[in-house]
Amino acid sequence: QIARDEQRKKREKAWEQNYDIFSAYMPETDVDTVRKGKRSQGDTDYTTIAIPYSYAMLLTAHTYYTSVFLARDPIFQMKGRHGEAQDAEMAVESILDYQLMAGENLIPLFIWLMDIGKYSHGVLGHYWYKEEFPVTRTVEQPKTFLGIPVPGTLEKVTETTLQTAYEGSKLYNIRPHDFLTDPNVPLVRFQEGEFCIVFDKVVWGKIVERAAQGQYFNVKVLMKEGEGFRDTTGGTGHETNLPGEDISFYGNESSHPASVSLEEFHWSIIPSELGLGKSSRMEKWVFTIANNKVVIGCQPLGLAHNSYPFDVIPFEVEGYNVFNRGMLEVLDPLNKTLEWLFNSHFYNVRAALNNMFVVDPSRVNTRDMEQPGPGKLIRLKPAAYGQDVRTLINQFNVQDVTRSNLNDSSMVEQLAQRVTGVNDNVMGSVNSGGRKTAT
Repeated sequence: QIARDEQRKKREKAWEQNYDIFSAYMPETDVDTVRKGKRSQGDTDYTTIAIPYSYAMLLTAHTYYTSVFLARDPIFQMKGRHGEAQDAEMAVESILDYQLMAGENLIPLFIWLMDIGKYSHGVLGHYWYKEEFPVTRTVEQPKTFLGIPVPGTLEKVTETTLQTAYEGSKLYNIRPHDFLTDPNVPLVRFQEGEFCIVFDKVVWGKIVERAAQGQYFNVKVLMKEGEGFRDTTGGTGHETNLPGEDISFYGNESSHPASVSLEEFHWSIIPSELGLGKSSRMEKWVFTIANNKVVIGCQPLGLAHNSYPFDVIPFEVEGYNVFNRGMLEVLDPLNKTLEWLFNSHFYNVRAALNNMFVVDPSRVNTRDMEQPGPGKLIRLKPAAYGQDVRTLINQFNVQDVTRSNLNDSSMVEQLAQRVTGVNDNVMGSVNSGGRKTAT
């Protein structure tokens, strides 16, 4: 178990590094801090440049994925397997297309395809959702006496009805940091594992809404246990880069938390062994724990497909590892090589622009040599009067040994395209002449 935890921490560290690469983040060194201070004073100096080439490759690949899978109409296309008529196929497609659009499920699919290259795999959750909201109206109706309407008399009455806005499938994205599977099975076979856990943070209104629907209990206990508690967690794992982590659970005048951290534990159990029923067959249950201490949900999963309600898509074709690599990890060595070729070239150009000289300080006023700016006037000392100035000051011959670095950069770019399959055709940079691919 300790070894598995260490592997998990390494994977989380890689995910954080991938995010830094994706955002073209480069930590500032002490030298860069000095340069920034000089630039604020008007003294321009060269700084290290982070080239987001792998970022561009990932966005290009994502554009290709979405254009292939999400540009179809309808996106989810059906075909009968038992000789069904075409009308039946179109009816199912219409239902799925309605749920995709009315349920706002297209955006989770869009992000899902981004996560496979960004984090090494994408996780998509799904559930059946019924959205209801109250509608309050003021209407006029006859007054009643002993339950009998009185003709000619009207009164204004406020009535509230419950309307259904949407009912159907709902998709949502899960960060790989927030999805923990059974490490005894590979990621692509996580459905065969004993458990999977999803970490989430929701607003208090969601807790109340689900409690009203009968999904959650112990809500009053949660309010009492969380009183005065402040969520200050941070660092690695599922508690990284989540909004609201630096906000107090309770406001100054609030009697309930502003947000609640949830752990949804999906577990394959035998109910009779845990005192949860008489069944001696394997069933899937879901337990919900709030703020690491209060159990607010415990019920059978109750899904007809008898699977965990998640879909995982990896970037690499790998059937045995628990964790895979993403596109940013594969391209990281090539991206660093590209940055070194680019920055070393401009460092050398900067050195050539510095105009290095050899000066005889006994015959030349060196203070004049140290003054920057154009229109420089260099004064000679009396010992140098009447002598050839070229024998007093000599400039080094500087050669640009990194002139070919930019050409080498093109070779690294071509290698990155071959490794990832994101070639010129996918990028849309095909020459004007010749035949073009279908995409």
